[in-house]
Amino acid sequence: ETAPAQLIEAAGDTAASVRQRAAWALGQIRDAKAVPALGKLVGDPSSDVRAAGLWALGNMEGDAAQAVLVQAMQSSDPGMRAEAARALGGAHHRPWPWPWPMPR
Repeated sequence: ETAPAQLIEAAGDTAASVRQRAAWALGQIRDAKAVPALGKLVGDPSSDVRAAGLWALGNMEGDAAQAVLVQAMQSSDPGMRAEAARALGGAHHRPWPWPWPMPR
């Protein structure tokens, strides 16, 4: 699928909740054109946005997403390194129930 330009732009919104939801949606769509926007989220001040960006990148195919994840492994933040490792290990290649609970 192709990610709408407005959704990619939303990854740069001023509100953290919008950036987080945009990352989640982009991870579901898996359009490689979103990798640069998702890569910027890896340095976001909000840990929730960073986690969503790393999760989304873990769902992406291609060298560009892998390169961002490898770079995230160099972070001084152990949480970011753990998320990046999960993404690189393929743990993110499944639907994430966030922000909604999974149906029973």
